[in-house]
Amino acid sequence: MTTAVQHRRGTTAEHSTFTGLEGELTIDTTKDTAVIHDGTLAGGYPLAKENLANVTTSGLSSIDGASTASDDKFFIYDQSATALKTITRAELNNAMEQDALANVAITGGTINGTAIGGTTAAAGAFTTLTTSSTVTLNGGTANGVAYLNGSKVLTTGSALTFDGTRLTSTTGKFGSGAASNSASLMVNNVTNTATGIQLFQDGIESWIMGMPANSAGLAWSASGSEQMRLTSTGLGIGTSSPSNKLTVNSGASTTIAQFTSTGSNAFLGITNSGASAFIGADNTGAFLVQTPGSGYSTKLYLDSSGNLGIGTSSPATKLHVIGTIGVSTDNAARGQLSWDGTNGLYLNNTDNTPLRFGTSNTERMRLDSSGNLLVGRTSASAIFGTTMIVGPSGGSGTVSVPAGYLYSNTTNDLKYAAGTSASGAHIFSSAFSGSEYARIDSSGNLGLGVTPSAWWSSSKAIQV
Repeated sequence: MTTAVQHRRGTTAEHSTFTGLEGELTIDTTKDTAVIHDGTLAGGYPLAKENLANVTTSGLSSIDGASTASDDKFFIYDQSATALKTITRAELNNAMEQDALANVAITGGTINGTAIGGTTAAAGAFTTLTTSSTVTLNGGTANGVAYLNGSKVLTTGSALTFDGTRLTSTTGKFGSGAASNSASLMVNNVTNTATGIQLFQDGIESWIMGMPANSAGLAWSASGSEQMRLTSTGLGIGTSSPSNKLTVNSGASTTIAQFTSTGSNAFLGITNSGASAFIGADNTGAFLVQTPGSGYSTKLYLDSSGNLGIGTSSPATKLHVIGTIGVSTDNAARGQLSWDGTNGLYLNNTDNTPLRFGTSNTERMRLDSSGNLLVGRTSASAIFGTTMIVGPSGGSGTVSVPAGYLYSNTTNDLKYAAGTSASGAHIFSSAFSGSEYARIDSSGNLGLGVTPSAWWSSSKAIQV
């Protein structure tokens, strides 16, 4: 048979007063565990059972967050494996959050000595608050927006409220990135990058209104492309550098801008020093110009056929003027063309200068300031009492009528011709239809008060 070795034994109470030899092993019959002695400590050091059944909390050192390092490990008993295992502090925290605290239902008890549900406020340190119903706060401002103040205290107030639909400021001002706000809405980007407000609907292009990076002005963009910019100079549409109060660049499009009205007439007004003028169109597509005189009546009218009316809205020709047309090289209307319903067309030169007529860029006729009509010449000063002169000075000229003509040649001869054939006669009378006083017939016979006839064929006769 094998040899049995027995050690000294005793109860827990007996061990408490027993100091064993250094290295001595005894048996605690109360705890059913072995005890190691060092020759100094009364009671020795009891050994834990495999299932820790003999380990009590009074025998463990306390563990708190302040004194426990993040790399500390803890022993846990795996009941299914009936073995001890180690676990880090982080693994222990995760296990507690996922398995233990996730399903904790607090229906009573106290927090830091204050009863849950009591009327006295109690302080606590929490990282997450999860409820299955509504959380009611007894303090604060109704609809007040909650924020952390300078002391990191959750605070509400009446200056900024939200009722679930509308955000309201009692000052009427909202600000971003600035300590002070002088406008109703202020966005301040201290990094000098692009700053703006973006409007976007799902499936619809995005619009941005803001300031470009490192640039002055307010820009409007659509689908990532700038369309309009307002600078200190003016508003630019299609350009980021307006040169006037309004600068429009349509690019390759021939239509720069379009204004639409549902009225019978549509006008664009231009005002300077309180006086206004209007340009526009009527519902026939005609172009109109209106000025203050006569109650802003239409002064110029260009219809859809290309007829221009000045003083009329019903032009009958390419240029139709009601009133006097004046031409000159200065502000005085020296040459005038007008129409008188009684006396007809009137062509007038208001200066003491000729009224000239020409073809092929050459003067052909003029009416001088004395009323002389000069055809083919420019001066009548050499002829006294002249009313009409035909032909150039020193040359020949002819005045023609349907049945004859008056002709002057270069040798100063004056020739009268009657009819276009040899049968014509020269007749002298007191009036166009008056009594005849003299006649030279086609044969050259002269009759004074009578019709002449030749006495014989080889001579001419004067008959009285």
